[in-house]
Amino acid sequence: TSQTLAAGYTVADVNRALMKDFEAKGATEGLTPEMPATVFPRGRVLFGMTRHLMDNVAGQCGATWQFVDGQRQMVANNEYVHDAIVLNSATGLIGMPQQTIGNGVNVRALINPNIRVNGLIQLDQASVYRTALSNNDIAMAGGRITDQNTDGNITLSGTTAQPASIATDGVYVVKGIMYTGDTRGQAWYMDMMCFARGASDIPSQSAMNRGA
Repeated sequence: TSQTLAAGYTVADVNRALMKDFEAKGATEGLTPEMPATVFPRGRVLFGMTRHLMDNVAGQCGATWQFVDGQRQMVANNEYVHDAIVLNSATGLIGMPQQTIGNGVNVRALINPNIRVNGLIQLDQASVYRTALSNNDIAMAGGRITDQNTDGNITLSGTTAQPASIATDGVYVVKGIMYTGDTRGQAWYMDMMCFARGASDIPSQSAMNRGA
């Protein structure tokens, strides 16, 4: 983007200016948190990748943002679009949730329209299949790899390869959903990328490779 804001602008003005770029590509404004009331006395030139500038807006709001169903959604870090929905074999969970390195905890379930991006799900913590470190990662750690509890989430210490945090209470934030199925069959699934609530390894939105 390349836009100029006059003196006296606010964060909300920056958001509106950036949304013009997104709207030009077909996206609309969805959930938006309360913006800081700070008035900036000098004008500002907005220049650069729109998504990076939107990261800055989200940071000033204590929020994260992403595109969901054609909308730019921005949700405060301590807020979620719905309470935790319990997922187990009786409520649609397929197989075991898989811990990954870099892509959260991957969960497959039968499609549940009540589960949305930036909402919460609850798993049986013991049901999460832990990922294995490579021999190289283990060798580099020198035998000092241990589980540690960080603000209610299990993380590994002593290794540069950091598997996704495991929530001790089983509550995860859904940060991505992909739907798959066969029109000739009966099974339709939702594959979710989830992160332990409050975990430090939830990626920035730029890191999640949005295309705006």
